[in-house]
Amino acid sequence: MNRKVGVILSYVLMIFEVLSTLLLTPFIISTLGDAEYGVYKLSASIVAYLLLLDLGVGNAVTRYVAKYRAANDREQCRKFLGITTIYYSGIALLCLIGGAVLIAIYPVAFAKGLTSDQIALGQQLLSITMINAAVTLGMAGFKNTIIAYERFDISRGISILSIILRMGLTVLVLTMGMGSIGIVTVNLCLTIATCLCFIGVVIFKFGLKPVFKGISGSMIRDVFVYSSFILIQMVATQVNAHADSIMLGAFVASSAGIIAIYSIGQQVTQYFQSIGSSVNGVLMPGIVKMVERGAKPQELCDEMVRIGRMIFMVLGMIWCGFLVYGQQFLSLWVGPTKMDAFLVALLLMTAYLFILTESIGTQILWAMNEHKEQSILKISIVAVNIVFTYFLIQWRPLLGATIGTVISLTLGDIFVMNLLFVKKIKISLAKYYGGLFKGILPCLAITGLAGFGFSFIGLSGWLGFAVNVIVMVAVYAVAMLLFGMNAYEKHLVFGVVRKITSRRIDRVKWGSDNSIDVYKQKIVPCILLSIVTLGIYRIYWTYLLVKNMRSAQENKSSCTKEMLCLVFVPYYSLYWWITRGKILKNKFAENGYTAHGNEITYLILSIFGLEIVSMAIMQNDFNSLPSESAQSIQIDNGISHRKKEES
Repeated sequence: MNRKVGVILSYVLMIFEVLSTLLLTPFIISTLGDAEYGVYKLSASIVAYLLLLDLGVGNAVTRYVAKYRAANDREQCRKFLGITTIYYSGIALLCLIGGAVLIAIYPVAFAKGLTSDQIALGQQLLSITMINAAVTLGMAGFKNTIIAYERFDISRGISILSIILRMGLTVLVLTMGMGSIGIVTVNLCLTIATCLCFIGVVIFKFGLKPVFKGISGSMIRDVFVYSSFILIQMVATQVNAHADSIMLGAFVASSAGIIAIYSIGQQVTQYFQSIGSSVNGVLMPGIVKMVERGAKPQELCDEMVRIGRMIFMVLGMIWCGFLVYGQQFLSLWVGPTKMDAFLVALLLMTAYLFILTESIGTQILWAMNEHKEQSILKISIVAVNIVFTYFLIQWRPLLGATIGTVISLTLGDIFVMNLLFVKKIKISLAKYYGGLFKGILPCLAITGLAGFGFSFIGLSGWLGFAVNVIVMVAVYAVAMLLFGMNAYEKHLVFGVVRKITSRRIDRVKWGSDNSIDVYKQKIVPCILLSIVTLGIYRIYWTYLLVKNMRSAQENKSSCTKEMLCLVFVPYYSLYWWITRGKILKNKFAENGYTAHGNEITYLILSIFGLEIVSMAIMQNDFNSLPSESAQSIQIDNGISHRKKEES
């Protein structure tokens, strides 16, 4: 699977992650209350440190398996999987031991900031989340092997399904009054299920069973040296991400409410980070291949600019939009009492705007195995964060914690990293930043001014916020197309648009002497467009599925009434999925085909609000039908033409 598909799927996953948190967070806060939500986020921050026990081996799995695949050395892949299986099993045990220690010292560490009831709750949450961390670590080698094989459809697909299930089950347990304990229990169950899926894919689909014999000491040594410096970077990243919450809980009296507000600002920043870092796992195997074939510094610099510009285009627009309308968003999302989170998010996002844009450089250093100095310098900067934060929270807890983190990020992840890029990759910073900002900065300035001017109209509510955002995005898109994007970027954008908006009609043999027309569409773009258009494209997609169903039934009458019922009549969709699922299954069988969907599957998915999954399954069934002849009709933006394809 190529990197373009991987990038698209990564962004689909990111959209699901962001939307799930955006939709759930207000409900979770209102259900739990500020105090319990603060304890819940504090426990999550503590457990995040247990994930450091990965020790950087997860990244090593991706690098070395990709390297062995490039050399077509399957046996080395199996031996490497054996090493990581033994390692991660031991790490999972250490995680449980470490978690037990943390639970024991929890009352002492947070006696100042939490009440006795909150401490008891925190210990319960910690006991469940540490098991979750142990399972995640124990099976990490298999997930990273799938990424190294560049099967992003599997890794991202399983993760997307997990998010959808997590949303539904979280609402269910909170409605049942299970509180934060219910949330972490749901997370644990889904983690176990997804890990079992990853194991099954690697062993049974890839045929990679771990080998524990004939493992050389040099292989273990290489992995250890490579991973140890990745670990240092992971420690630095985790400390910068979670130290503030822990220090607020430990050194500030009655800090649960402050932690809750800081966590909201940090949550917005995590959405920002998710968007910027979604493609990292996709890029790593390709970067390894570039380095292995001896790419020159100029090629690597060009790759940094090319990828960096794409990331900066997206993140720059989001940062600009948040600067203008961030306060309105937070007021609508979590309420006007949490507005202090705006400054927290804006300051952190400003630092990460530059860090994430140049993250491809870090990927190159890892692939070159030239990340030792980077690791040592970054961990030393973390000490600056701790020192600054300790003194600044005595001044103003919320703002002080934020400023301390921004200072450490700026020094460590921007200034120091730029020096290392010059030294190790041999890039020119003038050329890099010149290429990065060319055309984009003027477009952002125009967009910001337009958004600021439009804000004086005073549109309110979610509808007003949506209109404000749409206007800013439209201004930005026009500006970028006119003078922001280069020729390569315009070609890439228009190519994606053409692929997404195209569909194909195939003639399919249906019965002994008959054939029907079937609309075939790419499923991932359909899901993505359904989300981005807030369900508008989903109505059109439903219309095409209804047309396909009528073709399968050889019914040529109008489907207007059926569509009106699906859109406007409550619960009619349940009836539609049950009846059409059964009809389609039978019709496929009558004509010698196999349908993967059935009325029971569709009914269960519909009950849980997952009709879009049912649509994907049904579309996949129609897509699987072979063409009757070598001629099919390609419909591209409303213009039909003949396209040759294999039957």
